[in-house]
Amino acid sequence: MTARAGLELMLGVIDDHEGLGSALGDPPRVIPIVHDNFESDERLIVEAFRRADGHLFILDPAERSWEGNPSDGLVGVLKAATEAAGPYLDITVRDGMVEVGSAADLEGSDSNNLLLAGIARLLSAELAEFPLVGVVYEAGSLDVLRKPLLWELLVAQAPSHLPGTISTFVPIESGPVDYMRHCGGVPSVRFAVVGEDSRKRTLESAYMDSKIQSSAAELERPLILFLGAGASASARIPVGDAVRDAAIRRLLQSSAAEVAEDFRVWVRENGRLLADEDGLTAEQFAARLTLERVLREEFKELEERGKGRTESETVQELRAACDAALEREPPGRIALRTILAAHPRVVVVTVNFDRQIEDELEAEHQVYASQDEFAEAAEHVQRRCRGDSEVVPILKIHGTIERPETLVADVEDTEMGLPQAVRESLEAIFANSAEPINWLWIGCSMRDIDVNQWMRGKDQRDIFDLWIDGLPGKTVKQFIATCRPEWVDSVPKHVVSELPDVFLPRLADHVENLAGNVTSP
Repeated sequence: MTARAGLELMLGVIDDHEGLGSALGDPPRVIPIVHDNFESDERLIVEAFRRADGHLFILDPAERSWEGNPSDGLVGVLKAATEAAGPYLDITVRDGMVEVGSAADLEGSDSNNLLLAGIARLLSAELAEFPLVGVVYEAGSLDVLRKPLLWELLVAQAPSHLPGTISTFVPIESGPVDYMRHCGGVPSVRFAVVGEDSRKRTLESAYMDSKIQSSAAELERPLILFLGAGASASARIPVGDAVRDAAIRRLLQSSAAEVAEDFRVWVRENGRLLADEDGLTAEQFAARLTLERVLREEFKELEERGKGRTESETVQELRAACDAALEREPPGRIALRTILAAHPRVVVVTVNFDRQIEDELEAEHQVYASQDEFAEAAEHVQRRCRGDSEVVPILKIHGTIERPETLVADVEDTEMGLPQAVRESLEAIFANSAEPINWLWIGCSMRDIDVNQWMRGKDQRDIFDLWIDGLPGKTVKQFIATCRPEWVDSVPKHVVSELPDVFLPRLADHVENLAGNVTSP
C-alpha cells in the first residue's frame, strides 16, 4: 500500500519537473517533500529519479568531502545561514575538492555531522550533472536546532545559488510531518507521504486570495467558519491523534510507539469490539481509530469504578493544555477576532473543546455548548444570518472543556448523530438563503461521524465548501467522494492548502476592507 503512495508521489514530482522546471541557467524550481516512511519506498524513488534522467543523493553523516569547486556565493550563503548553530563551520575548497568540517568536539555528533554532510553535498560537483536533483536525509537523528536548519538550507537558502544546469531541486525529509515547520515557510512542502496517503499542496498565493474573495465576496451573505483541531494546533493544543495515542497507552499501561494494533487486540479480548469493527483488518481498524473511540473505553472504565468524566486523565490533560494555550496568540487567533468584529453575518461552529475563540473576544458573542443552551440557538442563528443580530453565535457542538459534562467525546455519542437541538441550530443557517452558503472548513479532518452524517443531506444547491488545511488528507477526499460526489472531479477548487495561521489573517484583511476599516499594511 505504501508503494502506491510512493508511486503517486514520484508521478507528481516528475510531472512538476517536466511541466514547471526552470529553464537552463535560471535558479531551479524547488519541490520540498516530507515522507514519513522513506525507507519503504527508497528503491522505487531512487529508480524514478534515474528514469527521469535525475539522481537522488542520500545523505550520510560520514560523507563530508566531495569533488567540487563551488561558487563563492553559495559558500557565503551556507556560512551565513549556519551562524545561528555556532561559529564552527569550516569549508575548505582546494585542488578541485571541497571538504566541510567543524569544531572537533562537535564532530562526534551524528546530528551535527548530518548537517555538515548536507552542506558538503550542496557544494559537490555531482549536482551539476543532472537536471533533476534530489537530496534525502533522515530527520530522526537531527537535534532541535539542526532539524529546522537543514530544512531551511535545502529548501530556501541554497537553491537559488545552485548550478544553473539544475532545472528542479527536490529536498526530501524522511520523518513525520511538522505542519508549522513544513507548511509555514516559503517555499513550503509540495508533496508529503503520510502513512498510506500521498498528499499534494497547491501553494500559489494568488489562488488563496481568489478563494477568499469568492467565499467572502460581500458582507450581505452569511459566512460560516467551521473550526477543527487544525485551527488550534499553533496554540500547541495537541491534535486528536496525539491525544488518542496517549490515552491508549494509559488505558493499556503500555509504552509502545505504535498502539493502534495493541488497542484492537485489547478491545477484542475484553469484549469491547463494536459491531462494525469485527470484520476490519488491522490496517482498516487503525485508519478509523479516533480519540472518541478510545474515550468510549476510558469512560466505561471510569463508570465501572463509579467515577465521572471529570476524573478522566485524558480530559484533565486536555483541559490543562487548553488553559495553557490561552496565553498564546498565534496569527490565526488574532485574525479570528478581527473577522468576528468586522463581518455582520459570520457564524462560528466548532468541534474543538478549547476556548481559543471566545477568550478575550471583544466582539459581542454568545457561546452555545450544552443541549439546554442549543435549544435557544436556532432563532439567534437565523437573526444573525439575516443581519439582524450584532451578537456572534459560537456553536460548540461537541461541548466546551471547562464543563466536562457537555463534552461529546465518546464514539457512541457521535454515532448517534447530532442531537436535534444542534441540528436545528445548523439548519437555521440555511433557512433564509436563496444562494449556497459559503462554508469554510478550517483545519478539519472530516472524521467527525455526527457532522458527516448531517452533511450528507447538503448539496451544491445548499452549500459551497472550502477546506483550509496545510496538507489535506484522504479523509477530506473521502468526505467529498461520499457527501459531495458532484465535486470529485474538481477537488482543487474546494481546497486551500495553507495553514489557518496563513489563511485567516488574509481573510481578516479582506473582511476589514469590505467593511471599510482598511488597516495600514
